Amino acid sequence: SCTMGQVGCKADGKSVQCRFCGEFPYNGTVPCPASPQVVVPKDVCDFPTTPEERPRTPFFWDASCTDGMEGCLADGKHIGCRWCGTGAYADIKCPNELCTFPPEGVAHRYYWDEACWNGSADKVLGCKADGIHQQCRFCGSGEYESVECPNWASLN
Repeated sequence: SCTMGQVGCKADGKSVQCRFCGEFPYNGTVPCPASPQVVVPKDVCDFPTTPEERPRTPFFWDASCTDGMEGCLADGKHIGCRWCGTGAYADIKCPNELCTFPPEGVAHRYYWDEACWNGSADKVLGCKADGIHQQCRFCGSGEYESVECPNWASLN
């Protein structure tokens, strides 16, 4: 049951009933139902599902990963599962798609900012922009004008 404005709706770009679920960034927010209509992609990272066991380092699926490429094989099982954005993986930019917004989009540009991951994102201007991920940050306009946008920041 998906209605416009809910997280993960319109996964196919057309049907409001088609909904993303289960895999990051929808884990913990949109569980996948056990039904034949659910398509679970094979190309997903496989981490423990409990919040205590999930990695704190962000990750995403990168189909361009090859054996030995930095950050790839993040889950220890799938070559396409890749770390990003922080620590030893700071040079690997996390895709802005890790931010989770309603299908109608947002009024401000945004990007994935690891500087927000300090436990006090609610106190840092623009952080936790999507209301889910601390590292998702608004920038460049309105009340966020003082937050400089990197050239890869998204709008929508």
